[in-house]
Amino acid sequence: MAFRTISARDMNKVIGDRGHLIIDLRTRQSYNMWHIPGALNIPFEELNQKENVFDRSKTIVFYCERGNLSMIAANKLSAKGYRTVSLVGGITEYNRIFH
Repeated sequence: MAFRTISARDMNKVIGDRGHLIIDLRTRQSYNMWHIPGALNIPFEELNQKENVFDRSKTIVFYCERGNLSMIAANKLSAKGYRTVSLVGGITEYNRIFH
């Protein structure tokens, strides 16, 4: 199974959608400074320990600072049977467009 990508513009369409789980892979400090509304913070380094709690009925949308770690996370969990999406350009691109 392959992961998909989502643009920053389309990200707003999944915020608040019950069929999606948005995961911020950045540090807690970065998350606490600002994050996409509705996102849960699971730092990339902790993903292996937390992946078993994800609801397989939801599409998991990963984002990080610039999009590199979210692609790795999306690819990894996609290979394990999860539906995953990676935000292209990360929160940096999201902020560029919306702030």
